[in-house]
Amino acid sequence: MELVSALLVLIGLGMVLGSLFYRSENAPPIASFNPKHWTPIWKQQSHFVGRGFFLMIAGFGLFGLGVLVRFVGLALDSWVR
Repeated sequence: MELVSALLVLIGLGMVLGSLFYRSENAPPIASFNPKHWTPIWKQQSHFVGRGFFLMIAGFGLFGLGVLVRFVGLALDSWVR
């Protein structure tokens, strides 16, 4: 379980970082701690060209799934012992 969760997190992180190469020219600056630039994910499709939006969505999904698998694995380990 630990290896699977680590692979999911790393692949998801790689996909999210890879999606940054597909940002369009008119996209706002990458959001940091400035709430002025925060945009919900479903409104960010126009910020990407090609498959960038799909890479971002799939990357966040795999990252979240990896974290979830890790927490479930930890819970099962503590429950079985």
